[in-house]
Amino acid sequence: MKVKIGDYVKIPSGEVYQVKEVITRWKLKTPIDIFGRNDERTIFILDKGFRGRKIEIADYQCEYFRGMSEAG
Repeated sequence: MKVKIGDYVKIPSGEVYQVKEVITRWKLKTPIDIFGRNDERTIFILDKGFRGRKIEIADYQCEYFRGMSEAG
């Protein structure tokens, strides 16, 4: 999923937020993995807009929209 800052995502509760930051991290697939296999995780930082609170959510938990008109 190619998400840019400023795009919109819908979280599981049904609320739509704008993406403020995109973070990609590498994590081990299992805690003890002798082969060193890694899994890419993308995390979105969403601005809730209430007293500067932010939501941190994984990309697989969101539904992605290019613009607010698509999000409805």
